[in-house]
Amino acid sequence: MLGAGATGIATGTLLAGWVAAAGPGPLLVGGLAAALSWDLGEHAVGLGEQLGRETDATRNLATHAAASVAVGAVASAVAFGVYVAAAGGQPVVALVFLLVGAIALVSAVR
Repeated sequence: MLGAGATGIATGTLLAGWVAAAGPGPLLVGGLAAALSWDLGEHAVGLGEQLGRETDATRNLATHAAASVAVGAVASAVAFGVYVAAAGGQPVVALVFLLVGAIALVSAVR
């Protein structure tokens, strides 16, 4: 059910970009909302399964939410910066940003 909700938000975001030609700002916010809803929901469900429903996990959930929002905000800001740099007729700068992002992603996955 959680995955279906996050997929619905992501699909709505994609449709807003395709049908309504929404700008990058609303699309980044929609994508971030979809990712956060899935991540925070999965974390809460996982804690509930591992620790039980009676455990007070408010602090853990709040910390995870704050960290997820911070990471998402930074990622959205970088994505918007790449968009602005590429839209300004500077494709070399956009290529450098994409290369740095790919390197950061690969190093984070390792």
